[in-house]
Amino acid sequence: LVKYDKLGAGQNATVAVMSYSGYDIEDAMVMNKASLDRGFGRCIVLKKYACALKKYANRATDRIVLPPLAPGKCDPAAH
Repeated sequence: LVKYDKLGAGQNATVAVMSYSGYDIEDAMVMNKASLDRGFGRCIVLKKYACALKKYANRATDRIVLPPLAPGKCDPAAH
C-alpha cells in the first residue's frame, strides 16, 4: 500500500544557523525538543528476506523462528 519496500520513509530538516560572535558553527546542530519528542530523527530499518519452506517425506517441515536474544538484551515483544 505505501511501498516501503521500494522507497523508505524519510524526513527533511530545514535549519538556519547564524553566528552571532563570528565563530564558525559548522559542527552545530540545533534541534527542537518538541520535534525530538514526536520522533524526528528516528530510523527504521526494513530488510527483506526470501526463503523456500519444504515438507519432507517423514512429515518434518522447515520453520522460521526468531534468533536467540543476546545476553543482557530485553525481549522486544514484551514491550
